[in-house]
Amino acid sequence: MAGRALVREYNEIAAERILDVAARLFVERGVAAVGMGDVAKAVGCSRATLYRYFDGREALRGAYVHREARRIEQELAADAATIRDPAARVVESVLETLRRVRRDPALAAWFAPGDAGSASALAQSSGIIASMVATFLGDPDARRRSP
Repeated sequence: MAGRALVREYNEIAAERILDVAARLFVERGVAAVGMGDVAKAVGCSRATLYRYFDGREALRGAYVHREARRIEQELAADAATIRDPAARVVESVLETLRRVRRDPALAAWFAPGDAGSASALAQSSGIIASMVATFLGDPDARRRSP
């Protein structure tokens, strides 16, 4: 049992490292220009090893965006909950999210001229993004309804 827990922990650490390296590459080259081979080389592993953690480029991108969306959601949830007016809560949450994205070069890279399509596609198909919006709206039931 302990052996499986160690393997799971190792896999989580490795996946986080891969996402951190991918973030650096997104800043340096742009999201659309980063391929699995680029990430594998920068991480120092084979493409086959990288594919053990992520099925492909879209899975890697999705994992990165979801990780960052969860982080922002957690950071903003408590602040958003203190705003009583639902409209004001949404506006302030969106503005603060935008401020955080603009300050973070790895997140801002998703909105560069050649990369905005990737961000849009992920936002439209992401249950994590839907959950984040539900938090801002103060609608906990929306989380259960999101895909």
